[in-house]
Amino acid sequence: MDTNGSSAITPTPDAGMPRRRVLGAVLLVGAVLVIGAVLFTGGNDDTGDLAQSGELSEFHQIQVESLDGSTLDFAQYNGTPVILNFFASWCGPCRAEMPVLDALHHEWDGDVVVVGLNSVEGAEAAQSLIDDTGVTFPAALDVDAVLLERYEAIGMPTTVFIDGNGNVLDTWVGELTEADLRDRVDRFFGVS
Repeated sequence: MDTNGSSAITPTPDAGMPRRRVLGAVLLVGAVLVIGAVLFTGGNDDTGDLAQSGELSEFHQIQVESLDGSTLDFAQYNGTPVILNFFASWCGPCRAEMPVLDALHHEWDGDVVVVGLNSVEGAEAAQSLIDDTGVTFPAALDVDAVLLERYEAIGMPTTVFIDGNGNVLDTWVGELTEADLRDRVDRFFGVS
């Protein structure tokens, strides 16, 4: 007790101080390890390359009706970049870019595949455009415009660039020139 009759409390070293320092050091080391792991892996939280794992992405599970009535199964494109092109027979820019897409489809020889989809017309109108333009890349019907909506195609033509794992890398509304297509395919897929 002090002279006033009260107990004096003398400060003593904080017994929790070493514990806090250890906890702080552990948290700091943990944070450094997590940041290092993210930087080392490029921040990719993917569970792996779907094309190599054998699992099919949502894109590669799509099946549509080809213009000849057979089934076009996108699983066959697993591991291959795809240019999905939405077109309509009444669309002038569609008509202009289709021969360019077809020539590049053949030039890339399976390294990149072009698939045409008609979402707004029946098989007869779509086939008529295919015949008029002379294209031979796979073309199909998007019945009820399910894919048109999924890939947010808001005009014609709409071109969607999809990597071999089924990830959408870019969507373009409007006509693409040969130079535009080559640039995107080189940038996105490393194919020139």
